[in-house]
Amino acid sequence: MLSNFDVHDEGMRYIRKLLEEENWIVEEIKNGKDDYLQINKSESYKTYKIKVKALSKKDPVPFHTRSPESINADFFVICRNMETGNPEIFTATMTEVIKATHKHNNDYWLEIPDYERFERGIAKLKSLKTF
Repeated sequence: MLSNFDVHDEGMRYIRKLLEEENWIVEEIKNGKDDYLQINKSESYKTYKIKVKALSKKDPVPFHTRSPESINADFFVICRNMETGNPEIFTATMTEVIKATHKHNNDYWLEIPDYERFERGIAKLKSLKTF
């Protein structure tokens, strides 16, 4: 069984690989306690930031006490079932994530049915404008 840190790292590597296969230039950005994937194309001046959340199994996505509004990214990618060898990917804009997030007491969550409505895979990222 992988630790939460290992699951996260596996998710970051997996999404990076998928994006690089689509000819995106991918850079990992660490910003204090957060890390992101920053993507662009070689002929582009436009970059996008992606926050990746990796889960070992089919679970809700916890933000804990951190509001999703505080996440400085353009897109949010959820990778679940990382330990099965057959990960599932869900991609949303941060606006979609904010609208779908629930707050209970001081904790923020994305419930499974809410993020399962997001686009599957990375097709949403494939069609981004690069100029």
